[in-house]
Amino acid sequence: MDSILRELSLQTLTPRFQQQRITPRAVEALEDEDLIRLGVITIGDRINLRDLCREHEARGVNVSAGPSGVRRTSASSVSVERQLLFHCDRENRNRRRRYGGPTTTRRETSKKSRRSYTITCVCLADRCAEVVPRPAERHLLQSAGLGVRKVQFCTDDDENEVIAKIQGTFPKLQDSGGFEILQCTGNGRNLSVIKSNWSIEELKTRIGPQAKIYLRPIQKSLSTNSVTSTQTTNLTETCNGCKQIFPILELREHMLMCVNIVSSDDSDSELPPPPLAVATPEGEHEPGLLQTTSDSIVEDTHIRQVTSEMQEEEVTRNDSLEVQNVHYGQNESGHDKEAEETSVNSIAQHTVEYCQQNNISDPVEVLRYYQSKLQKGRKLDMTSLETCEEGETNYILVDRSHLLETSFDEIREIKDFRITLEVGFYDEKAADYGGPRKEFFRLALLKIKEKYFDAGLKMHLSEDYYLVGVIMALSIMQNGKLPVFMSEEILTELIHGSSDELNACVKELQNGLEVLGVYTLLKHIPTFVHLFRYSPAARLTKRKIVSLLDPKFSPDGSNHRQFENKIYAFLEISVRSGRRKKRTSDIEPYFAVCYLRR
Repeated sequence: MDSILRELSLQTLTPRFQQQRITPRAVEALEDEDLIRLGVITIGDRINLRDLCREHEARGVNVSAGPSGVRRTSASSVSVERQLLFHCDRENRNRRRRYGGPTTTRRETSKKSRRSYTITCVCLADRCAEVVPRPAERHLLQSAGLGVRKVQFCTDDDENEVIAKIQGTFPKLQDSGGFEILQCTGNGRNLSVIKSNWSIEELKTRIGPQAKIYLRPIQKSLSTNSVTSTQTTNLTETCNGCKQIFPILELREHMLMCVNIVSSDDSDSELPPPPLAVATPEGEHEPGLLQTTSDSIVEDTHIRQVTSEMQEEEVTRNDSLEVQNVHYGQNESGHDKEAEETSVNSIAQHTVEYCQQNNISDPVEVLRYYQSKLQKGRKLDMTSLETCEEGETNYILVDRSHLLETSFDEIREIKDFRITLEVGFYDEKAADYGGPRKEFFRLALLKIKEKYFDAGLKMHLSEDYYLVGVIMALSIMQNGKLPVFMSEEILTELIHGSSDELNACVKELQNGLEVLGVYTLLKHIPTFVHLFRYSPAARLTKRKIVSLLDPKFSPDGSNHRQFENKIYAFLEISVRSGRRKKRTSDIEPYFAVCYLRR
């Protein structure tokens, strides 16, 4: 121990080590606190002391025995062996650190290798592509050596290394005259160019966790010819009917033409044929007694033949009837629209007769009766918040920014206008139980008024007035806003004008209103026209008063708020009863103050 301390210039600590009986073997078991208490203060001295003691133990030299170098006992040899087995790496590392050699081992070198980063690359063929390819396009690109590939980069790759690895994965990009790197924006299918640096460090910040980029050629579109040869299977199978061998891909087609395939249908695992229906004299049908076992094949064949003969005789007797049925089936679809119009016209005529017989002249009452007879599908309005109304609807999807164009396109496709309309707006998820439909009618009639009526009738847009009339009729029949923007001249010409003298706009408007029978009601019930006239002397209701007089209350708990609550309660009582109570002079000034606080 004395020589080790002397080598480290710590010979002054020898008495302490001797006093505590510290040997080189005991130094390895000491903690830093123990060595500090012995006088080895610095960290470097403690490390070097442990290294020298460990080397001393490994060499098996007994320093305390003097320079003679007597070998240790069997216990010391065991310790040396343990050091060689379990501390060789640490010892070699410490030796290299002390003598200036490399300090990293092979394991540490492998840990410091370059980290990889995998990106999913989708190579496009069209140099003008702007959207993500669809499944069919992806399959075509994949067969052409393009499409989806996973490319592994290193996190410190620069632009040149990125381009080299991409072109190595997609060789066709080398002759494309350059390519762009794109990414998918948001949750849509549109692609946008990545204009930043193409190093991996920068791409990681741009594409985020999705790790997917799209490669688009710039000067030349890539070929989509298949680069892989498709190899068909060589498997064969024997036909159970004719006992011939066919390729497995041609066997199903052969089964459709094989004449002996029926004779091999004796497997118990197959389903039995459905029972035949034999007509009885009374016109009822009884199932044929067909057996499913192999013993009754002959009997089944006989029954099939007899039934076939009976069916042929039945067809011969009813030849003329079948021809009539076929003729009716061919013309049935052609008369669907005419039958629907006839039904609407008949309901409108019935409503006119009913109102004339019962002296009904109120246009609202006429409209409610006509709605009850004409409307089909789901109810127009919800009757209860607890139950969800269900029924058939005509669903249309319109754009608020191009309301008339999209609504015209959707309404052209409606087959039956009597069914309740269900409206949806672009990028809005509201369910239509009456609210969106009424909002659609309000916005549509406002646009129609501005475009087709404010500056007079527009003859160059005469064809649009048919759809204008349809929307107006739908709004009236489905509790929408009333079209009260037409002038008296247009209304008079619409109702009483001669068909020969009508201009094209009014004529198309008549045809659109007649789709739901509204023109028939206008022509035969004079008071129905009031639904198309604006009434300035409309009744002032409680709801209108409350909406017009929108008070601005003071904060809760204030003295003003107490008086304002009394005034507002007085207003509600006055509106409901239609008269003022006595002795209101004391609160009338506060009433004025309440509504002037804005």
